[in-house]
Amino acid sequence: MCATAALAVHRPATYFDNLTAIPIPMTPNYIKQWVHDWLWRIGHLWIENPLSLATFSLRLVRSLAYWFADLGSRRAAEVVWIGVRQTFKTLLRGILAVMALGLAFGIGLGIVTSGLGSALRPIFDDTVMAVVIRDASPLGLAVFLSARTGGTIAAKLAMVPLLQDEPTVFFSPQRLQQQVVPNLLAALVTSGVFYVVLASCILGGYASNGVLGRLPHADTLAFARALSAPFAFGAVKAILFGGIVVYVASAFGVQAAERYISREKEARDLHYAVWESTVTSVLVCTLLTVLFWRPL
Repeated sequence: MCATAALAVHRPATYFDNLTAIPIPMTPNYIKQWVHDWLWRIGHLWIENPLSLATFSLRLVRSLAYWFADLGSRRAAEVVWIGVRQTFKTLLRGILAVMALGLAFGIGLGIVTSGLGSALRPIFDDTVMAVVIRDASPLGLAVFLSARTGGTIAAKLAMVPLLQDEPTVFFSPQRLQQQVVPNLLAALVTSGVFYVVLASCILGGYASNGVLGRLPHADTLAFARALSAPFAFGAVKAILFGGIVVYVASAFGVQAAERYISREKEARDLHYAVWESTVTSVLVCTLLTVLFWRPL
């Protein structure tokens, strides 16, 4: 069978995929298409995506059970090596960008606050910087991870049917264990490391008053000790946000791959998987930031 014929064999489209078949008489074609697309987007965003996240959670739990079972088998060394390799790849690909982001933000804060004077500067240290380290830094890191890591994961998973030239793909627990669990574990580890680097660079730039020449002599450690409680709480939130980013990106990427119908619609779904995972991750992390807010 040729590749074209093979691609013609696929599972039936879902209700949301067939929504454009609803007839709307007595309207111009462009209005008809706009209404169809609008209805499809509503069903996809507010019904299909939440259901996808819920069902993916159950499947991810099963894949984690397989992962832990492999840790107690002869494949333990291989499983650990895959996780370590993915962690180092994620770390090396993002560490420089995180450092640059932290230094830019910290130096900017240092320049702005250098003229506050000895009366106002301690108040800024104890209040504004605490909020920056505890709340703004984890949320900013989540935005960075959703754009860099989450978008990449969603695109790779959504492209599986195109790369393998298959009409449809099903992610079994074993497949999720191989293609999703290593990314999730790497995100949990690297998010904590990224946060420490980001917060340290912000504190260093701020302590130097925005002067690059003073950066090596800035007393960053003293600032970190003074803000130890916000620093620790921010690290916990950063790790949680990193896991959320990879979880949402994996769920939407798998959803797009398993809904494969044609090359044209798969390209559309790949686009949706990337931007929807990014927006959803940022919205969830923002909501959690508000819910976890507590007075200083």
